[in-house]
Amino acid sequence: MLLSSEPKIESICRMARFIWISCLIIKFVLSKEHKEALKKISKKKGEAVTDLEAAVARAFLDLEANSKELGAELHDLHIVSAKEVEVAQGKSSIVIFVPFAQHGKYKKIQQRLVRELEKKLGKVVSVIAQRTILPTNVTRSKTSQVRPRSRTLTTVQNAILDDLVYPTFDCWQASAY
Repeated sequence: MLLSSEPKIESICRMARFIWISCLIIKFVLSKEHKEALKKISKKKGEAVTDLEAAVARAFLDLEANSKELGAELHDLHIVSAKEVEVAQGKSSIVIFVPFAQHGKYKKIQQRLVRELEKKLGKVVSVIAQRTILPTNVTRSKTSQVRPRSRTLTTVQNAILDDLVYPTFDCWQASAY
């Protein structure tokens, strides 16, 4: 009886080794894809990447690899962060923050990019440039320098509103003549 069970044990051991090797290969491939996706995220040193940011980066890589019209444009672009925001009762949206220097390039492809990301992520997606607000009492090395208008609270808030409603005409701004 012992002799007849030995081939079964050997086949089970062989199958376990095969499964273990397959898991190692899958883990290596997934970690390689994960590392490639992390290259699309530019964070400060020490900041951890969230699962949502990794998912957005993977969607960017997938679009870059598979989309004919977006692939070339997405090659040099990356994101700063991504956050999930609750919009209404039980509904949420994904806000993707991009570097301000690349915001013009994003605007050129934003409609197509948002449409594809919404398909992949299953939620409403918005693209906003990462901007800096300087306080009124900012100290500079040169005393003659004043705070740039583009760094004021009001200007940054208006620019974020423009980013949220980008493809449409912004008629909300009051114009003084």
